[in-house]
Amino acid sequence: MKIASTASSTICALLIGGCSLIPQSPTPRVSLARHACQIPGMTPVLFPDQPPQSELSILTGGTIKSGDFALSLWLYCDQSLSSDDPNGADYSEVRYMGLRYEWSYYGPMIDETVRTVVTANNEEVTSDRSGPGIDRGGTTAHTGQFSTPNQVVAHAIGSSRPVEFVMTVSSPDTTTSIALTVTFDSTADGIVLATADLHER
Repeated sequence: MKIASTASSTICALLIGGCSLIPQSPTPRVSLARHACQIPGMTPVLFPDQPPQSELSILTGGTIKSGDFALSLWLYCDQSLSSDDPNGADYSEVRYMGLRYEWSYYGPMIDETVRTVVTANNEEVTSDRSGPGIDRGGTTAHTGQFSTPNQVVAHAIGSSRPVEFVMTVSSPDTTTSIALTVTFDSTADGIVLATADLHER
């Protein structure tokens, strides 16, 4: 046992410089610049799907007609999303930035359940189910904070890589999705939107 332990220590020392635990780099805390959505009243606004019906300034996003669905993905500015507690109601992976998705259906009635999934760089952000039974004119919307299990959005922004938000709506008979790909620049006040591309998948 003594020899095995010594050999293991020697291997660790040769390969990684020792077997002591090396602290992991903390997830960068990314904040949206307070001026990212320009001056209040000079940017388009969203009305959240739940009361109180306050206006939310849009950062980027839009709507795409895909088959019998109209799918929308938006990023917006919200100064209330300021908590540093990942378990808090006002925590968002990007401080001051929220996510809204919505869809409307214009085809014949769907008898089954419709599932909505939103991912960011392939990690699930949120999901829900509607139905069973979706009539023509049916709609679903969600507005609020977002986070991913491995903080992939914060890591991507911190390393100047794109973030791709994908919204997929599916039932046993149909699947449709759109993607919003964004990049950000850093400023002294936080990050600002650099590019945005909304497209059908």
